[in-house]
Amino acid sequence: MAKRFRKPPKRSILIFLLILGLLLSFFLSSQPKVTQAPVVKPVIAGLKEGATEIVSKRTENAKVFDNQNGTQTHIVHGGPIHYKDGDNNWQEINTNIQPSSANDAGFEMTKSMYKAWFKKTFDTQGIVKIEKEGNSISVSPGDLNWTNDNGLKQLISTPQPVKGEAKETEITYKNAYGEGLDFIYQTYGIKLEKRLIIPDFKVLPKPNEEILNGKNPSIELNLSFETDAAVQIYIDGKLWNQKTVKTQ
Repeated sequence: MAKRFRKPPKRSILIFLLILGLLLSFFLSSQPKVTQAPVVKPVIAGLKEGATEIVSKRTENAKVFDNQNGTQTHIVHGGPIHYKDGDNNWQEINTNIQPSSANDAGFEMTKSMYKAWFKKTFDTQGIVKIEKEGNSISVSPGDLNWTNDNGLKQLISTPQPVKGEAKETEITYKNAYGEGLDFIYQTYGIKLEKRLIIPDFKVLPKPNEEILNGKNPSIELNLSFETDAAVQIYIDGKLWNQKTVKTQ
């Protein structure tokens, strides 16, 4: 027996499309925001046209090219341009931040001398985890304070539950410490840089008289670290004694 299908009224179709649109909007808005950088083939000065790289001759900071005429061109860089993958092969360093497939990370950078994973939300323990040669260190954001040499503190802000947005080698947590106070991580071949952006001191609460009357009123950003036993932390080239507090 043939089934009969009644054409649904237009109102039902509109309601269905509206619900579908809302579901898609919710799903897309919940994903980490990543802006992919265009792939641009680097131009190497002095390289002969038609030369091809001899991949097997890569080192950490050098490439070798076959000029197709019986000669070779060696390009040596002042810093690392390759990293070793899991199969011990040299690969091109790419420090662009990508969406992560790790369980608790929103973003990652895994094609360099070290690997880094970033949480989606700023007010999270272990917002960034850095790993190199099997050892890791996790960093958690803490309070932002006014302070002085007398040890007095005045709270400016705690870490806010804002989501990160990645673009090329940077991940930005906008308003991480309140309106206008962004926190940025930027990946490089051999280091990970962090920056707290204070566009104008007017966006900060004014320090109270106790802070101002003390010596050297300053801003203090607290960070906590969790490391593997083998990891050692150096500050300005000196091994950290895990007691000294450094402010800048």
